[in-house]
Amino acid sequence: MRRPWPRIAPGAYALPWPLFGARAWMRLEIRKAGVSRLSWARDGGGSAALPRAWARRFRAYLAGDLGALAGCPLDLGGLTPFQRRILAALARVGPGRRTTYGALARAAGSPAAARAAGQAMRRNPVPLLLPCHRVGPAGGALGNYTPGPVLKRRLLEHEGIHLDPPRARTKITGQHARRGHLPA
Repeated sequence: MRRPWPRIAPGAYALPWPLFGARAWMRLEIRKAGVSRLSWARDGGGSAALPRAWARRFRAYLAGDLGALAGCPLDLGGLTPFQRRILAALARVGPGRRTTYGALARAAGSPAAARAAGQAMRRNPVPLLLPCHRVGPAGGALGNYTPGPVLKRRLLEHEGIHLDPPRARTKITGQHARRGHLPA
């Protein structure tokens, strides 16, 4: 059993983030209830250094402990009820697993809302903590990711998911479309 996340004072914090290279930083905005925003930048932006106990958890994730970020306190004020349901369903997608926008919508109780689920992923204020990099289109392609496709691919590979290299789009028709198979 992992220790609970220690309390942290509200404010802006930063931590060097090697998945982007030596000059990249992960920035966290903390409110009273927890992390309200996570982003990446070329510098720390005048933010305070992330407290050691928190930095240790993020570094453990980078070192291969894929469960190290579980249970991080979040403050998701400002989201719609639908977005909260989608993000709650997303939180159940474990490391090393992928899902689709449609499956996420179904898990959130809105089976016809795959596109809206994609929009909720785009508005996710805490990517990595609520792992929208694990969501993609039904065809198995990489899909979009607000911080960029290179980071999405790196995060998936870090978690043991290796996608085929990008290929030209092929229109799927007939029995392949009905059965959900890609043509050869």
